[in-house]
Amino acid sequence: YQAQNVLQTREKWLLLAQLAFPGRFWLYTYQYLCGYEDLPELTVKFKQYLYEVIYLQEQCLENLENWLLESETE
Repeated sequence: YQAQNVLQTREKWLLLAQLAFPGRFWLYTYQYLCGYEDLPELTVKFKQYLYEVIYLQEQCLENLENWLLESETE
């Protein structure tokens, strides 16, 4: 895809968010598009969502690193 349509950095971040937790991302997008919640409320939710994504990714990588280190000692 990248060879045909070069993605901008913000588009890559958007794709990452969609792939990481698509259910929540689409829920917030749907709420915004349908006008169910106002933009300031959704902005707060979306920022919290991004912080959670980063935290969970770090946790996953830390767990993976620990598992690999444990495997080396066995």
